[in-house]
Amino acid sequence: MIIPKGVGPGACIGLVGISGAVAEGEDAQKNAVLEAERKLKAYGFKVKTDPICFDRKGYFTGSDADRARALENMFQDPEVDAIMCFKGGWGSSRFLDMLDYDVIRKHPKMFVGFSDITSVHLALEKKCSMSTIHGPMGTTSQLQGKALESFLYALSGKSGYEVVNPDGSEPEVLKHGHTEAELVGGNLSLLCASLGTPFELDCRGKILFIEEVHEYLYAVDRYMTHLSNAGKFRDCCGLVLGAFTQCEQETPGYGYTLRDIFMETAEKVQGPVIGGLQAGHLAQPVSLPLGREYEIRTEGGAGKLFLVR
Repeated sequence: MIIPKGVGPGACIGLVGISGAVAEGEDAQKNAVLEAERKLKAYGFKVKTDPICFDRKGYFTGSDADRARALENMFQDPEVDAIMCFKGGWGSSRFLDMLDYDVIRKHPKMFVGFSDITSVHLALEKKCSMSTIHGPMGTTSQLQGKALESFLYALSGKSGYEVVNPDGSEPEVLKHGHTEAELVGGNLSLLCASLGTPFELDCRGKILFIEEVHEYLYAVDRYMTHLSNAGKFRDCCGLVLGAFTQCEQETPGYGYTLRDIFMETAEKVQGPVIGGLQAGHLAQPVSLPLGREYEIRTEGGAGKLFLVR
């Protein structure tokens, strides 16, 4: 696994729009880009923004080909030390077969994003064997405290630390056990969308991480069942459940909860399962370097996640 060179404040972060446009229109998109630049500078970074961040083509920031070229250019640009995605939404899966992975492999850089960017994380791991970061984007709220610390740690490339929730809460143990393995995963619906493609989620002997947003419980159940039927919970050696933000029952009264889905899933995993990690669609998310070695411990009632190397 290629672990790109770590960076810290003072480095230049390239901001690139490879997914959705801002729904509220051109002026709102421009303001969102400027706000993203302000936040990155407040963290101590220089910023180089690709013009595609201001572009609009339907609900995308530019055509598929233009977004693919913009991402390649960021990897090749000698002025850019690390790359952050402007926002998510939908669209990154559309250009995966247009990317020149040889070019990216020759210019590895810390690459940060989540949600729709899950597709790119999977592609870069599979085609380039490159570690990436499930972390904030340009449209994420300004990071503070432990969330900012987690982001800076992830960018630094450091290892040997515990991944802690920014609010101080501890992940819940859903199934006891111990494992140490590579971490893969991301957004639930995008993980499912990868199945049957050249970029399919491969979690054999790995720890699987999952998060989701704005889905009814029946949809979460359907996606989890799809992963189960594809053998993904049998393949993984541990499971980490992140934030499932605003995932609620469509019709009250069924008495079936998100935790019920999690507990049923945990029974299918041949290893430890922890839930409640604050990674995903949150104002203050924890950042997770993917493709790195982690350890799950479940002593006592709290789950522990460590980035080992």
